[in-house]
Amino acid sequence: MNEFEKEKLKLEEVLEKYKEVIEDLELRIEFLPGKYRDNPYLLENFLKMYSNKLELMKKSKEKPYFARIDFKIDGEDNTSSLVYTRRQY
Repeated sequence: MNEFEKEKLKLEEVLEKYKEVIEDLELRIEFLPGKYRDNPYLLENFLKMYSNKLELMKKSKEKPYFARIDFKIDGEDNTSSLVYTRRQY
């Protein structure tokens, strides 16, 4: 597998994880009113918190990472470590 194929596979994995987290947040938001109907203060705060997280996840999904750094050990051809970085919102 060449580097491009590896990178494509990594991106697919990252995007799948984003999808899972977004779906989880959407479910949490959906069920909050039933769970906290007797406590409007908690409901409002949880709705704000999860809605903010959901918005950030959707926004960052468009550019899940913007850099990849390859670390190679001197004198070794096949040894490397990859570090992915992402933008902080």
